[in-house]
Amino acid sequence: MARETKTRGELQKLVLEEARKSGKCTARTEVLVTGPFPSRELTWDIMRRNRPATLSADCAAEIDNVVRRLQVMFDLSGD
Repeated sequence: MARETKTRGELQKLVLEEARKSGKCTARTEVLVTGPFPSRELTWDIMRRNRPATLSADCAAEIDNVVRRLQVMFDLSGD
């Protein structure tokens, strides 16, 4: 089953909205979507290196959970 495609900006917005809704990432202002990765099952990810020192472990874990859930639902368009 083909997944719906989203632009980088749309995916970034979705990740942030979902993470903020959890209450664990209320101050988080950005995530960086990487990809597309056409040879992989999941065509996008987020930059995990160089996370700010102020990012709590709870927020980092919540962002990772949100990304995993959205990766199953959406592919990154070739933007």
